[in-house]
Amino acid sequence: MELKILSNKENKTIGRKEVEFSVFSETAIKRDELKAELCKSLNASPNSTIIVGVNSSFGSKMSTGTAHSYKSEEDLKRYENRGLLERLGIVEKEAKKAGASAPVQKPAEEKK
Repeated sequence: MELKILSNKENKTIGRKEVEFSVFSETAIKRDELKAELCKSLNASPNSTIIVGVNSSFGSKMSTGTAHSYKSEEDLKRYENRGLLERLGIVEKEAKKAGASAPVQKPAEEKK
């Protein structure tokens, strides 16, 4: 796997690095392996780094993607999309409230 950093921007408002990268690989890329390689090249902690997305074209061995690297894991949980964090297993899914249910349908009015 060959990893190349395309851009590395510092977002001082949020306190994160926004990284765009490309990766060349003969086989399918696993997210964990890509994250480890990316953290090694950025000199960042794997707990405070998240791969937001990876895009590839059919038949191509080149993929591009974006990642965010925060100063702490708390900042990562605070600013990243909750659905992405749940899907990656970083935070637990919230259980639905017991009182919430499907909307009640009104009975159809009789025709006269």
